[in-house]
Amino acid sequence: MFTSPRLQKIFHRVSLMSYLNEKKITLISAAPGCGKSTAVAHYLTLNNHSYCWLNLSDEINQEKDLLSLIFKGLETCIPEIRPREPRDLADYLQTAEKKFTRDNPFILVMDNFHLANREPALLETTGYLTEILPDTFRLFLISREEIQYSFRKARAGKDLVEIGNSDFVFDLEEIRGLFQQVYKLNLEEGLYERILSVTGGWITAIAFLMERLLHLSEREQKLLLEDFLEEKTLPELDDYFTHDALEEISPEEVNLLIRLNAAGRIAPELVEEFSHLDGKEFLY
Repeated sequence: MFTSPRLQKIFHRVSLMSYLNEKKITLISAAPGCGKSTAVAHYLTLNNHSYCWLNLSDEINQEKDLLSLIFKGLETCIPEIRPREPRDLADYLQTAEKKFTRDNPFILVMDNFHLANREPALLETTGYLTEILPDTFRLFLISREEIQYSFRKARAGKDLVEIGNSDFVFDLEEIRGLFQQVYKLNLEEGLYERILSVTGGWITAIAFLMERLLHLSEREQKLLLEDFLEEKTLPELDDYFTHDALEEISPEEVNLLIRLNAAGRIAPELVEEFSHLDGKEFLY
């Protein structure tokens, strides 16, 4: 608990890491499967930062719930500092700030932050946190949706950076590097461009493809690639949409969207009609 996701086969993305290193408050809002949590976990490992990773859940729906989670996380990750009674977040952070420096700050991560959009009290509490956060602390908010809070003071003080879908898209050079350097798969040069065209640089689709290719002979690899580039899907990709990205809609609606192929044959309006999700956000 309070630790980052496990990392496997990471491709270092210089530009994305530089975005994560820019400001005191980092808002990450991007669609499922873009690599949001993986990127932040890689950043923490790369910089050897002390951190606390909080995962919001449906049970966190009041201010006291969120404050309790924050205190529990901080007390676990900074055990030498205990809050005075009655517990006050500003007082605790003021005490804790001396343990860290601006060059080596403590990182507080709130994952699944899209759940806070349902409860204004959680957004207000987080807004308050950003206002009392010491200069030796930094905050990362990771969300599948645009965060419905203005963070006016952080914006006015230029202490905030926003990272979205487009920042997580893999370009041609990154796809080539991922195949060759991380997975040790060397393809014909033209195939990288076709994979980019089919996947749109979406890392989940690329990762599923690479994992399949790793366990095949050279002949089987060619057949799989031909099939993937023609059909624009994989069984694993269909499973991903069924059990993760489309978990909020009914099985019948999921089956219909899969049949229409979630890799690129669905109009945003159709997603909205059947799932009540934001069609453009979901697809792109």
